[in-house]
Amino acid sequence: MVRRRVTGSANEGRGYDSPIMGLNRDMDQLRTALTGWLCTRLGAPDLRIGPIDSPRTSGVANETILVDTEWTTVGDTIRQRFVVRVATSRPLFTDRPIHTQYLMYEALGDEPEVPVPRLVGYESDPEIIGAPFFVAERVDGSVPGDRPHFTESGFVLDASPAERRRLWESAVDALSQLHRVPTSRFDFLLPADPDHSGLQAELAYWRGYADQLDVGPSWNAEILDHGWNWLNANQPSLQPTALSWGDARIGNMIFRDFEVVALLDWDTVSLAGPAADLAWWIQMDRHAWELLTGLGTPDELVDRWQANTGREVDDLQWHLVFTAFRLGVIRMKLRRMMASDGLLPPSAALPGAHNESIELLGLWLDVTPQGERVVRKPSVRGL
Repeated sequence: MVRRRVTGSANEGRGYDSPIMGLNRDMDQLRTALTGWLCTRLGAPDLRIGPIDSPRTSGVANETILVDTEWTTVGDTIRQRFVVRVATSRPLFTDRPIHTQYLMYEALGDEPEVPVPRLVGYESDPEIIGAPFFVAERVDGSVPGDRPHFTESGFVLDASPAERRRLWESAVDALSQLHRVPTSRFDFLLPADPDHSGLQAELAYWRGYADQLDVGPSWNAEILDHGWNWLNANQPSLQPTALSWGDARIGNMIFRDFEVVALLDWDTVSLAGPAADLAWWIQMDRHAWELLTGLGTPDELVDRWQANTGREVDDLQWHLVFTAFRLGVIRMKLRRMMASDGLLPPSAALPGAHNESIELLGLWLDVTPQGERVVRKPSVRGL
């Protein structure tokens, strides 16, 4: 049954639709290359590839290819769908190799409480389809969309409040279970400098990311500098070296019957600690809980996570500022890429172009944004 639609969107103030990285390839060459690779990996010499597609509602950082296959084994016909994740030559996140994503799925593959797709294999040779890639089995289910946003269209909007609540609770429980996995599983994420904590290494990464942008004189640059100085001056006394998903949100989960069946996308995974994920979730959700009854508030997120893990969330305000800083520079780079591709006007790439995450960074730091304010701080207990 289709429920009453709610007016509004959690994307208000963004000024653009999230771009989706589609397929721009010779389909015959791609089909031939993937057929040969899968035949070898699966031991299925008669494997055939049917439809080839790409996600329609999400996917910014890497190219994702969806393939349907069929082959025979001892007279039986096997049909299997796969996902091919391909490295990009134009990364949104520099120095984040796609092999790390493969290693994350591999590390979580035998964690029954943290569902992830089953891997087929990784390919480092760029000659096969033009870039390194890995293949995993495709998990059936639904993903809350980015374009259109799940508060505007799709199964989350159409669900009842009770169904949304089940989805949200399942998602928070999955995040909690992820954070209970021993850090020793993720040695490949350890900082290059052994004297740095995981959080310190991540802070340095985003400083370098911002420096590469060459922001230029503007209010945005002033707020980013202010934010950076505040983050350095107020660093948490306890420096974690523990898993942080990096892009923790329901839009990176697959659901079936409003229960999580897979966690996806490890483009920005690090050892910055769980609080980084909670702050990211709060800001990426924006005000979805106000638009769709049943989705939990930031305070409910923190309370459920603490109850699940038996741990306290420390330094949440610091991580909310860090999240706004990260999202501010990510969106600045993304808009420059989109303007270069003709998806946004050139004015969107200017140093002073409106950036809702930098505006929110200012609000977290009690700085009044210039001009008309289009965002507001999420309500968080004690802040």
